[in-house]
Amino acid sequence: MSCGRTKTEVTDVLSPNAIEEVIKKFKNGGNPLHFSLHTDASNKGNRKMFPLANWVPLKSYLISIGEDCPRHLKALLRLTEDADGVEQEADIVEVYLLFCNNVMSLFEEEVKMLEKNVTTSVDLYSIMDSFLRRLIQRRDDGFYRYLTRQKLQRLSPSDADVARQEFTAFLNTAISYIQKWFDFSEENWLFLLQPLSLASGNISFDDMEKITKRLRLVGR
Repeated sequence: MSCGRTKTEVTDVLSPNAIEEVIKKFKNGGNPLHFSLHTDASNKGNRKMFPLANWVPLKSYLISIGEDCPRHLKALLRLTEDADGVEQEADIVEVYLLFCNNVMSLFEEEVKMLEKNVTTSVDLYSIMDSFLRRLIQRRDDGFYRYLTRQKLQRLSPSDADVARQEFTAFLNTAISYIQKWFDFSEENWLFLLQPLSLASGNISFDDMEKITKRLRLVGR
């Protein structure tokens, strides 16, 4: 167990007993209960590290309990009865988890950028435009990070093709959603405000004239 606020960590004291009690609750006198899995990301500098390494022992445990594992969970995670070589086998579920981890990190970075105290309206267009370009580039390049690509190569050709198609479909949906709710045209007043950002480096009289006309500041 660990506490992020105080940076205090306790190991091998409460956790073994806690896990035992949780398993007892799950079994509920022989009738396994449905349960959800939650995970949190740990900080590493300005990055979030997701504990995907826990997938192998989690899968091994769910396979080991056999019929006690809820069938819906077993179907969702594509669990097999043979746990031999779990660590080495090409696992399509892990591929999807890796993809989600990689894509969600992009969204997390974007949200943090938008929520910064130093972010102002003059920065919004460039932030959103950069985010959209990154998603489009990942879709067009089929870039899913090194580990995901490595795991994909271990899948059967048919499973790998299906995974790539679904990754592309996910990115297409994300791109369409962002384009629907944010105006990326040059008519957007946020587009005209970009020269006012300190990151732009310079601003011209023509830029100021366009801004004053667009925001109807002339004569006020």
